[in-house]
Amino acid sequence: DGGGDDGGDNTTSVTFTKESFTDWTLPENQDCITDNVCITRRDIEGIFNIVEEESYDDISHTSPLGTEWSYGNTEDLSPSDYENWKNAVNGSPPSMVGQPMSLHLIEDDMYFDIEFHSWGQGIAGGGSFSYTRTNISMMGGCTDETACNYDAEATEDDGSCEYPEENFDCEGNCIVNVDCIG
Repeated sequence: DGGGDDGGDNTTSVTFTKESFTDWTLPENQDCITDNVCITRRDIEGIFNIVEEESYDDISHTSPLGTEWSYGNTEDLSPSDYENWKNAVNGSPPSMVGQPMSLHLIEDDMYFDIEFHSWGQGIAGGGSFSYTRTNISMMGGCTDETACNYDAEATEDDGSCEYPEENFDCEGNCIVNVDCIG
């Protein structure tokens, strides 16, 4: 299917498939999510970012470079939940098939919900894999429902929450049974 830059549209889902024994150096066999990250896979081993590396790094396990992964849906995760891909899948890529995962593109600070549909195992698998990714826009704002400027659309607290002065509501009205003036 090939991939492509989804332009940051938070409603866009892209399904990418790399067939067995196809040339991972060809653009149609790479999911180019942004200019910084194109995910592919050689005929064996794990996925890697062909923009930053020539193959999966089986020594330091940092592939795909520029990415962090976690099991779960993006909205349910915190930044500390993310790690390199190999650790995130517990060293067993086939186990991720059918499981919700989240992908964070570090440099672009973009998040995606990912569901792997297939993973070709061993030499016979020929490096095949398939997934659907959905861009999840992380919108900053105040996420504290008790704050005066609570933003129900915000998905990430940016520290901008504002609170009323003691004994007052957000509109400046006195909310205690004593004189608020003194």
